Amino acid sequence: MSTQLSLPVTQPAPETIDVAEHLRCGMCEHDVENHDRISLRYCAATAAGALRRSCICS
Repeated sequence: MSTQLSLPVTQPAPETIDVAEHLRCGMCEHDVENHDRISLRYCAATAAGALRRSCICS
């Protein structure tokens, strides 16, 4: 069984980064494409629990 995680996503300013290529995580502001499975779960849990904690993204 596969579980998909849903993270809030923010978009960077268009004048600095091409939005079509880069979506940013709404929790840590890193590119979502650079998240591994653990980072995705961590950010999703942080969002779900409304927690304030440090980033673990690599």
